[in-house]
Amino acid sequence: MAGSADIPVGEAPDALEQELQRHGLQRDGLIEILTAAQRQHGWLSPTVLTTISTRLQLPLSQVLGTASFYHLFRFEPPLAHRCLVCTGTACHVLGAPWLLAALRQEPLSQRGMELGEVRCIG
Repeated sequence: MAGSADIPVGEAPDALEQELQRHGLQRDGLIEILTAAQRQHGWLSPTVLTTISTRLQLPLSQVLGTASFYHLFRFEPPLAHRCLVCTGTACHVLGAPWLLAALRQEPLSQRGMELGEVRCIG
């Protein structure tokens, strides 16, 4: 998978490198390091995950397992626009499931949009 987040293994870019150094290349900083990498690139590419795995001397499966556990980490580049639908209790009662079903029928990705759910927008 190529993209702007692809970097040579062992050569971490600025924000990621700073986060790695801040945590002293210790495993207990993995979530913060993943967050910094995603903040820098908008997503976690296979190359970035491999770099983190190598630098922290962790199995790639552990890095990927940790990242995939949290729904806010992305493994694909973001599209230009993101449509979020609230699925909290009040919105559910007012028709959020119907709205989501209708939006899922639309070719949003062809329009540069992605669909997501949130529990409450406020």
